[in-house]
Amino acid sequence: AECIFWRTVCGFWCDMALPALFFISGYFMSDGYERHGYRGLVFRRIKRLGVPYLVWNILFILLYIGCSFFAQVYANRVEQLKLLSPAGWFAMFNPIAQCIDGPLWYLRSVVILAFVYPLIEWMIGIKKGFFALLVLLGWCAFSHQQGLEDGLSLSFPAYALVTFFLGAWMRLNRIDVFALVNRW
Repeated sequence: AECIFWRTVCGFWCDMALPALFFISGYFMSDGYERHGYRGLVFRRIKRLGVPYLVWNILFILLYIGCSFFAQVYANRVEQLKLLSPAGWFAMFNPIAQCIDGPLWYLRSVVILAFVYPLIEWMIGIKKGFFALLVLLGWCAFSHQQGLEDGLSLSFPAYALVTFFLGAWMRLNRIDVFALVNRW
């Protein structure tokens, strides 16, 4: 019984963590956009998220290359990711490719969303964003129906875009999420 309880509790929090991160990022992105403008927003996201992402991936690449001399498993991974070529190194910036260090995909995704934030804000302005939200939800449903497990790719799942959009929509429509949470 205890094991089922912990699996349920941990499963719930693990399943909610990244959608919550993207929702909160979308919710507060408009503040950065209003305060610092587009260039400031992108520069701050690159400085706060892009630089640590880049540094960690470079360290990860060097670690993989170093370990590849001692273990075949790492040598296979270096070959698979093409880490000895510039094309492999630049793959860490491709929004639909798998990250070199997979667990950090969300940092890259938030930086990419900062680049396209003005487009998202414009979409929200169309009929209060309902049309755009319906298109996004329909696209996610279609991609699941077509067998694409995560919608966009394994490194940029559809829920990231939808929850980011929803957070931005709520903020731009002056819906106070904290007041809604306090009511519960």
